[in-house]
Amino acid sequence: MVFQNQTLAENKKKVRIKDYELMQNDEKRPQRMALIKSTTPVNHNEHGSDAFRGEPTSTTTSGSFVLESSGSAVVPSNSSLDPSAHANSASSSLPYWMASFIPESKIPLLPLPEHLLDHPYYKDAFNFYKYFTAHFIVAATPQMYRSNPFHKLIPQYAEENGCLLDLLVAYSLTHRSMVLTDENFTPHLVELLISRGIFRLVSSLNATPMEIKCEVVCVTALLMCTQKIFSGDDTDKYKETIDLCRKSFERFIEHDQKVSKLPNGKYKLTEEDNSFSYFLLTWIGYLEVIGMMMAISPKDFRMPYRPNPVFEKVELKKKSKIDLFLGFDIKFLEIFDKLIPILNMLEEQDEEDKNSIPTNILSLALEWEHELNSAYTDFQAAPSDPNDPTESDRILNASNDAFYFTGLLHLYRRIYRIPRTSSVVQKMVKKIYEIFKNDIESASSAENCAILPLFVAACESITEEHRRFFYDRFQIQFLGGNFPAGDVLKILNDTWNTGDSWVNAVKRVRKEKGFFLI
Repeated sequence: MVFQNQTLAENKKKVRIKDYELMQNDEKRPQRMALIKSTTPVNHNEHGSDAFRGEPTSTTTSGSFVLESSGSAVVPSNSSLDPSAHANSASSSLPYWMASFIPESKIPLLPLPEHLLDHPYYKDAFNFYKYFTAHFIVAATPQMYRSNPFHKLIPQYAEENGCLLDLLVAYSLTHRSMVLTDENFTPHLVELLISRGIFRLVSSLNATPMEIKCEVVCVTALLMCTQKIFSGDDTDKYKETIDLCRKSFERFIEHDQKVSKLPNGKYKLTEEDNSFSYFLLTWIGYLEVIGMMMAISPKDFRMPYRPNPVFEKVELKKKSKIDLFLGFDIKFLEIFDKLIPILNMLEEQDEEDKNSIPTNILSLALEWEHELNSAYTDFQAAPSDPNDPTESDRILNASNDAFYFTGLLHLYRRIYRIPRTSSVVQKMVKKIYEIFKNDIESASSAENCAILPLFVAACESITEEHRRFFYDRFQIQFLGGNFPAGDVLKILNDTWNTGDSWVNAVKRVRKEKGFFLI
């Protein structure tokens, strides 16, 4: 972000360096630190200039969370009561205090209690999700996104449904273990929670009559998908649950009396009248569109094939100019959804035809580019709405621009196959670089939600200035708890030093595991 004065910038940097030094001495993180050391860039980039070396020099302060050395309760800080304290900071999305160390529990963690929230350890994990993770995974600040379903509705559903609670706590424990020191955390504990959550979900689905609401099934499955991706699991497991997400969502809106059906057979969802349905589709869209644009299947090393577009049966009517969850105009999400089939078609070409673009695909790509440019023009020309806080929010507008430029960059490199060194490609890289440097703070929720632009621009960068900047951002992401970002560091080294596409770099780095970044 743009800091108001140099002192503030220096202070934040000192805090991050101090946090990193503490992490270096944390014996609970050998795997993560070993990975970072193994991904330090090598000597020469594709242009022959010296690449940078050395250990990471900064780490996340978890937004505006303040990490205390004792206690485990999660409570709002006093500063959260003063909106002006966060007015100019991307990190305002996390105005809470929390413990930095979770001591060994005096109460046995196993066997799992029937009611997780009766145990203080699991209760603390639940609170960590509600007051930390729920705000960190959306682009807008809590002050702006007061109705945030991750913070409001989903914890409420979890308290009422054991299957969802198990998954939510498992996800929270995974995230918390990467941000804080937790003496109790083990992957086995997370697996037990996930297994029980899945068993409870299946039991509820098979009951007669079904004992669980469709919207709860959808949320549980979505959280399961997110957990699998976030924890670095085999990415193919993602497919096992995404179909359940979409089917349960369709059943939910079919029986929702507030959802109307249009003459063309599509369901109409408005952000104002169908807020939860709208949110669920946005979450599905984020995984199935934004995630897919960075995904490589472990079996055939291609973008995973998706038979049906996310928005095939639904039309959305937005209220906010910029979506509070996504951080960009939701119209872009619908347009990006149409890019996936074009990429699938291109990847189905025979190997000997890889250097040519069939006329039908080129035609579709040109139409897609026109639609994206038109949507961006319409966005900029939209009449002013004084009741829409996103309209004047500098960070959200910067994020929106980043996604627009990323759409073009994806098109230029993956479909038009314009060389990385081309001025038109580097123009997009520079624009995205300047957006993150000037407007989107490192380790902020806005950056977390704009991981696609950050990743694509990083891969396509060629100057040492740009590469150093993007590499540092992903180091901070990784140290701050985004485990898949560790693979990104290796992918960046590979694609920069070979000059090969990031898709081919993924094949070499991840091999049979595939790649999925959110």
